[in-house]
Amino acid sequence: MKEKTEKRKKLVDMTPVSRLTYALYIGILVLAATITYFVVAEYYIYSSEQGNNFVSIEVINNGVDTFADGAHPFLVVTATTKEESSTEIELTSSHYKTKYKSEEYMMNYTALMILPDTAYSTEFNITATAKTRDGRKYTRITTVKTQEAPDVKFKVG
Repeated sequence: MKEKTEKRKKLVDMTPVSRLTYALYIGILVLAATITYFVVAEYYIYSSEQGNNFVSIEVINNGVDTFADGAHPFLVVTATTKEESSTEIELTSSHYKTKYKSEEYMMNYTALMILPDTAYSTEFNITATAKTRDGRKYTRITTVKTQEAPDVKFKVG
């Protein structure tokens, strides 16, 4: 029994209290830094996700229809936002570019885009930009390919 108490005394004598408190403070500091890092990282991940889901684009109809001057490809695109915003939809390809803009603040904006007859089977980038009342801007980009030209058996005129 005497040996056990002597071993304990030797262990305490070998490690002074100042070294133990120093190691304890370093451990607490490392733990606090790790927790702070994860809290800040989660905040940035959360805040970046908020902006990504603010605007969504949906191509409701991608077709070909006959108008007064002949058949044209057309797109019906809806941009939806999480709060009322002024929305701008831009349609771009290598040969064609146009913009459609809502004049009011709204959550859903739908644009009918009648394209030129040279835009069959063309890939377009659709960019929806929403600007909130307090000036924040959010953007979403998607691509769509228009329908192929219809087969015409004969043409009058």
